[in-house]
Amino acid sequence: MFAKHFKDWLGSGELVPCPYHEASQQAFNKHHVVANLVDTPPADRTIECIVAVAVSPANAVYSYQQKRAFWEANVFNPGLRDFEEWERGMEI
Repeated sequence: MFAKHFKDWLGSGELVPCPYHEASQQAFNKHHVVANLVDTPPADRTIECIVAVAVSPANAVYSYQQKRAFWEANVFNPGLRDFEEWERGMEI
């Protein structure tokens, strides 16, 4: 659904798949639209995308503990580290 609604953004070069998460790499490659490099300047900033494990109880393949550990390791902790790094930069 994301790829359908944000095709141009996917092709802009601003979104990149999480380099250490195979499912994200596969999903990104499946839906990625190659940017028109003639008309589109390279992105100065990028957003790293991860295909996260669904937290829904319907996703019974994973236990609650596995889902929580995934989100903590791959979403919350990296975001917190980025925020803390940004915050330290603001103190200068």
